Amino acid sequence: NSCGHHYIADIGLQGKAKRVNGKLMPCYDVLTGGKTVEGDTHLAQKIGTVPAKKIPELLAEAVNNGNIEKNILKNIIGKYDLKYEKLTIPDDYYYDWDSKELFP
Repeated sequence: NSCGHHYIADIGLQGKAKRVNGKLMPCYDVLTGGKTVEGDTHLAQKIGTVPAKKIPELLAEAVNNGNIEKNILKNIIGKYDLKYEKLTIPDDYYYDWDSKELFP
């Protein structure tokens, strides 16, 4: 997922940093619904922003029989989306993968 590919993919991930509780956190915007078929082209729509450390868990939950189910992804995004107050933010979310320093 680079350049514009996240907008034409079934599931797109666009990396970003988001300030949460006053600190930067590595995150991904999760997009879905992209389609590039002649006569039926749609750009994907953002459905949430998820901490980078939760992306593997989110995708594992959304995969069914080797396929990513878009409707399932839309239903479970609330468990991981940073806009929901009930999301618990462990301290390690503010660190990039395998980093010992806070995200820049």
